[in-house]
Amino acid sequence: MIERRNTVLLTLPVLATLLALAVAPLIMVFIWSFWRWDPASYWMRPAVALDAYRAVFSADRAVVIVKTLRLALVTAVLALLLGYPVALYMDQFATPRQKIVLMLLFLVPFFTSYIVRTFAWRLILGRTGLVNSVLLRLGVLQEPLEWLLFSEFAVQVGLLASYLPFMIFPVLLSFDRIDLAILEASEDLGATF
Repeated sequence: MIERRNTVLLTLPVLATLLALAVAPLIMVFIWSFWRWDPASYWMRPAVALDAYRAVFSADRAVVIVKTLRLALVTAVLALLLGYPVALYMDQFATPRQKIVLMLLFLVPFFTSYIVRTFAWRLILGRTGLVNSVLLRLGVLQEPLEWLLFSEFAVQVGLLASYLPFMIFPVLLSFDRIDLAILEASEDLGATF
């Protein structure tokens, strides 16, 4: 009984901190979302209004929300299509040394700033970047591609490059947890790899 009381007393500071720094701000934002904006005082006035929700779901913002969700879905699918085979190769076919090298190749970019990685894509996809320079020298293009850098394609490439390790490493960890006896038993029953 005393141990249980001590445990509860030890969790109270953590619980109080969590309530003060995480739950209370969320409740306050939810309450404020129903208040009305007063342009005269440049402040929110207490009221029960749905103006903020109407603004979020207006036609202009709905297009942005749908585009964002589409980009997120495409990034997740591409990360799965690219990350799954890489994780499978790392788990099943790579030697321990190759596995370490591949892991480092995907981890090293995270040792640099996100801003530095973003500007690095400018050097690759820009008008005078690596891709355009190679295509011009090979004679594939007569003039640089303008859409490579400032387009949805560039956003997709940047997101994929940033989030691909977040697909590879969890899949690799899940492969590591599969018992090899299960794979051998499935092969005995006629399953193919």
